[in-house]
Amino acid sequence: MTTDQPTIPVKAAPTSHRAQIARLRRVALAALGNYPLPAGRLRFVTHGENTTFRHDSAGGSHLVRVHRPQRHGRGVDSAAAIRSEICWLTAIRLDTDLCVPEALAASSGASTVEATAAGQTRVCSVLRWMDGRIMEESARPIHLRRLGEAMALLHNQGDHWSPPSDFVRIRWDRETFFGDVMVYGDTPAAGCWDLLPLPVRTRFELVAAHSGDLIDTSGDWGLI
Repeated sequence: MTTDQPTIPVKAAPTSHRAQIARLRRVALAALGNYPLPAGRLRFVTHGENTTFRHDSAGGSHLVRVHRPQRHGRGVDSAAAIRSEICWLTAIRLDTDLCVPEALAASSGASTVEATAAGQTRVCSVLRWMDGRIMEESARPIHLRRLGEAMALLHNQGDHWSPPSDFVRIRWDRETFFGDVMVYGDTPAAGCWDLLPLPVRTRFELVAAHSGDLIDTSGDWGLI
């Protein structure tokens, strides 16, 4: 006599960091086929909020961005959010002397493309490469002054610029900061609290309560 055994669900093993990058590199290569760029060399840059690669060819150097799904919040159209970001970058270039990235339009004229490879579909965009240095470990007073000046210019530009009607951007209110709006990797924001040790979580909950009250009473909202 036999009896049916219950089926035990098996959770798939997480994809390794290297495998994730390898898959997204194939997505980046698929995306490049939509841009007016000659064949070139694609090199990995970073794997974080976005996964980025540097593409060097006879057409110059470019940053290829493979955007993380739900980067701009649960239920937000990623393509619309990235198009809005690029729209704002274009306005900053026109309105200020700040050096900000310039987007490369796809062959279709679109500022973003959707590319599929290795079983993954992602929104992608391409920016002209900008050389620079990260001064985090060696910043001097002059660098901090320049940073403050740049922030002031961004605030002024954001206050006076009128975004188009279809502009999409994260609104950093109480719910976005401390609720369950955002998604970090495969973890919803609310689940991140559970990852903190209890003493640390308790401290952050106090900060959230106090900061949330300040956010609610502030009437000054802007793009920055």
